[in-house]
Amino acid sequence: MKSYVEELEQIKRILKNHPMGLTVSEISEIIKVNRNSVAKYLDVLAISCDVEMRVIGPAKLFFLSKRIPISAMMNQSNDNFIVLDNMMNIIDVNNSILAFIKKNRDDVIGKKVFDLNLGVMSDKDKEKLKLALAEALNGKENTMEMNFTKDDIGYCHKLQVIPTKLADESNGMTIIGKDITEQKNAVCALKESETRFRELADQLPEIIFETDMEGNFTFANFNAFDVFGYTKEEFDKGLNVLQMVTDEDKERAMKNIQLTISGKREAKGEQYKLVRKDGTDFLVSAYINNMTRNNKIIGMRGILISLDKR
Repeated sequence: MKSYVEELEQIKRILKNHPMGLTVSEISEIIKVNRNSVAKYLDVLAISCDVEMRVIGPAKLFFLSKRIPISAMMNQSNDNFIVLDNMMNIIDVNNSILAFIKKNRDDVIGKKVFDLNLGVMSDKDKEKLKLALAEALNGKENTMEMNFTKDDIGYCHKLQVIPTKLADESNGMTIIGKDITEQKNAVCALKESETRFRELADQLPEIIFETDMEGNFTFANFNAFDVFGYTKEEFDKGLNVLQMVTDEDKERAMKNIQLTISGKREAKGEQYKLVRKDGTDFLVSAYINNMTRNNKIIGMRGILISLDKR
């Protein structure tokens, strides 16, 4: 007995050999399968744009499609594609999702999407996906992140649930899943690294700071607040590094900051007079370089050593 996929392929081969088209009855006679089954197969092939139907006189003739099938385009993508009808039945998938769930096409076509072995997800995420699917049938597109575990490995996929008009003019939907696990892990690792850096910086007796490209402070350690006399609330409202430089050194500091941020120099022990909130000044030795992320300069990071303490 031939499999579902084999019979679909057989119909496509027959239509290729009959460029003038065939009726359901003619195809049924050739492949020795009842007309109802052939009609269902043709519906599936029409949805995936593998065949076209034309009405010629009283007859409905089926032809091999001359358009690029959607399934062929989906299989060129590394993203996961699942196409559903309005009853949440799977009518098409691409090779990427089949490889991920380790199933054959025969195993998934006609099944409910939640019957797939997509992994273990939280009840909350499952409800979010169910809601997105229901909204897709009403024409609303949704994008969400889904976290799940499969084979004891954690994954994070960005899902797009897109309303889709199927070949028979009925409403369906397409789920496109992009694996963003590596990006999410990289972001988490970066946050952990930044947390460790800031915890260490708060233990140091010197002034440690970071700024954005305009010289606005984005981080300062506890000692910076003690030395300059500003509160955390004042810092959060926005302070610029040049506010901390005395007038006599401000022009030189501004020029050197521009060079540092542009990547043309680093400050290694340069001396500046800085001013506290109460107006008193003190001398520091500055060690400053630019700060990069993903090979892009995003600001400055520096250490200020008070020379008044020596």
